[in-house]
Amino acid sequence: MVYVFSNPNCPYCYKFWQAARPWVESGKVQLRHIQVGVIREESRGQVVTLLMSKNPAAVFNDINKNKGKKQLKKMEKIPAEIAAKIDANQALMGKYGFFSTPSMAWKNNQGEFKYTQGLAMDVKEIFEQ
Repeated sequence: MVYVFSNPNCPYCYKFWQAARPWVESGKVQLRHIQVGVIREESRGQVVTLLMSKNPAAVFNDINKNKGKKQLKKMEKIPAEIAAKIDANQALMGKYGFFSTPSMAWKNNQGEFKYTQGLAMDVKEIFEQ
């Protein structure tokens, strides 16, 4: 399992999502996307829209499948409980020293904690450890 800090406006998050498809679709890898609103002013409101949808995973996949053609609308009024979730996600990101998206954390086959930021490594290096 790989935990991914991602932002709706991050082009590198999309590239990571796209590159991960073969591993995810084969069932070899599970991704857990932790949404943060750190790239643009509207990012936080877009994360709220995503998290408040009936099926956030489906909306997230749809946005990524249609990258450039669809964009999440920014929710203007953010419920306190959703704001707290986003704040907790961003605090967790900061706890690990991550400052960019995507940032990934996982345990390799030897049980060692590994992490990286951005697309500095080939996804194959992450998924085949």
